[in-house]
Parts: sequence; C-alpha cells; structure tokens
Amino acid sequence: MKKAGDSTTEGAGRLYRWLQDKLAGRRANEALEDLRAQPQDGNVQATLRVQLRKALEAEPPLAEELAALLGELTPESLGVTQAKSVSGDGAAGIQVAGNGNAVNVR
Repeated sequence: MKKAGDSTTEGAGRLYRWLQDKLAGRRANEALEDLRAQPQDGNVQATLRVQLRKALEAEPPLAEELAALLGELTPESLGVTQAKSVSGDGAAGIQVAGNGNAVNVR
C-alpha cells in the first residue's frame, strides 16, 4: 500500500535522478547539488535555471528527452494538486501553485 505523498516522491525523485544523471560532469550538476542543499535560496534556483538552459541548448536531444519525461509525469507526481468548490452569491475562490505568484481579489 502506498502512503500519501508516495507518488509525489516518485515523480520528483524520477526527475531529480534524470537531472543528476544527464548533468553529471557539467556545471549544472553542481548547481543541482547546491539546490538540493538550499532549495529555498532564490539565487541557487536561478543558477540552476541558467546552467540547465545552457546544457539543454548545447545538446538539443537532451531537451527533447527532458520534455518527454515531463510529459510522462503528472502534476500529482510532482506535488501539485488542487481542488476547489465555491458556491453562493458573490463567492470567490483562488488557487495558485509555484513561485512568484501575485493575486489581486476585488
């Protein structure tokens, strides 16, 4: 029997292992390890984005492989699930996921 969060761990773990394997020996791998140690650090996140972009631009088949992997992973397997039910006059609801979101409700 799977525990709650197992699919999240599996999907995120699968993506992480793919990145670790494909970025071995590249500067992006160091950035990936830095992110593992400091996941909330915006500068570390930005460094990984830049290094990953460089690696994918240098090797287009790698980008295609990553796109295929991401296509196989469900939002649930990456830890993003949302559900909302709103009813009644003037009722409103907002859901967001990710970083850097801004919400304005009027």
